[in-house]
Amino acid sequence: MPIRWDPVQAAPRADYPEQLASMQARVSRGEAVLILFNTLSSQQAFLPTEAGLVDGLATILLAPDGSVHGAPH
Repeated sequence: MPIRWDPVQAAPRADYPEQLASMQARVSRGEAVLILFNTLSSQQAFLPTEAGLVDGLATILLAPDGSVHGAPH
């Protein structure tokens, strides 16, 4: 999972766009799936938005505690 904010440096991560693009490419090629849990709210300040993570991906499963996203069909 790419992290947009570095808590140690207290600054945005310069490599965040590349990390996000790499993760989305792997999922889009079917090499991985993205599983998001709704229980990570304490870490949301450091993580990308859900909309930013799932952009262009297919939703495979929606559950009360999270969702699974994969390669678009």
